[in-house]
Amino acid sequence: DKPIFLENLSIYPNSKSNFVNSFINSKGVITSAGFETPSEALFLNKKLMVIPIRGQYEQLCNAEALKKMDVFVSDDLSNIGPFFENDNHIDYKWEDPMYKIIDSIII
Repeated sequence: DKPIFLENLSIYPNSKSNFVNSFINSKGVITSAGFETPSEALFLNKKLMVIPIRGQYEQLCNAEALKKMDVFVSDDLSNIGPFFENDNHIDYKWEDPMYKIIDSIII
């Protein structure tokens, strides 16, 4: 029901507004290797660490693609130190494919 504060850790009750607010104001994001949260973190140039959910092929594929983008990928939280020790946010240049799509339709 209430936030819990322990030294350098803050735990907030689960809610959409808490999630959005903490996501926007965070320096980095630790999440599974799904699609939506990592994509949003990359779009916002957040430092990102993903942990693929075991037994989920899509998560393993996403993790491999994210490794190629220099995202920190781990099997668990045991080696989380390097994630906190560097400011390795991803400054990815997203292209707007609209004109390419329009050209391919018109031509």
